[in-house]
Amino acid sequence: MGKTLKYGNLKEAEDFSTNDLYEFISSQEHYFEPNLSYKVNLRDYAEKLSNLATVNICFYESKIVGVCAFYCTPDIYDYGFLSFLSVESTYRNRGIAKKMVQDMIEHCRHFGMKTLKSSTWKSSKAMRMYMNLGFKATYSLKDESVLLDLEL
Repeated sequence: MGKTLKYGNLKEAEDFSTNDLYEFISSQEHYFEPNLSYKVNLRDYAEKLSNLATVNICFYESKIVGVCAFYCTPDIYDYGFLSFLSVESTYRNRGIAKKMVQDMIEHCRHFGMKTLKSSTWKSSKAMRMYMNLGFKATYSLKDESVLLDLEL
């Protein structure tokens, strides 16, 4: 029987910890412009996501290969916010990011969010994926990043 990708939530996954999340973010941070560590302390960011966000993971055997971290706090806001999305380079182009974003959309709908927000670079592959999922560019910044909204 072949090995398959599995999806889950960091809080429910017994074999994964905040440190595993930190290590994954550290391994992916150079794919972001600017690098994530330019804007945040990566250990603090992993801790914040682990404690306050919903962190969905995709893993292969015992290795994290994708992470989608987002905030969905219906008692405070009527919108969700995608904070971090990345897939290990050797696992890209398999629909992992798309599935994780679709799961996030359903989660936010379930909790009554009206909008889902995110940001990315105009030229990124993620931008194309977001647009294909129905996100609309709402604001372009001078640094070539774009704010995105999806009406739920």
